[in-house]
Amino acid sequence: MKTGAAHSLDFVQNINRMADVFDDPKTRQQTKTMLTGGVVEGEKVLRVMVELGDGVTESDLVEFGDLAADTLARALLWAEPLGLVTRNPGSVWVMDPFVRRVLSGGAK
Repeated sequence: MKTGAAHSLDFVQNINRMADVFDDPKTRQQTKTMLTGGVVEGEKVLRVMVELGDGVTESDLVEFGDLAADTLARALLWAEPLGLVTRNPGSVWVMDPFVRRVLSGGAK
């Protein structure tokens, strides 16, 4: 029977294996497609969010991401119920850390 320390070590090893998986571009692409369903407009908005970082407003995304307001609104309406992004108080948007990692090329 494993002790608490052994279980912790297994957990750390599993996390490290998952991190290594994201070094493979094919796996990253497959995961991105599974997360987004290949919705091009949504992926574009998510990529802009990766570039700008968390805590962006819709105005920031339109202005700095060169996105049309209607495209952005549809993409956020699509992404929020999926848990890809979350609207925080003050209409500030934050991306799920796992999604950010997948879209940012697996960087830790």
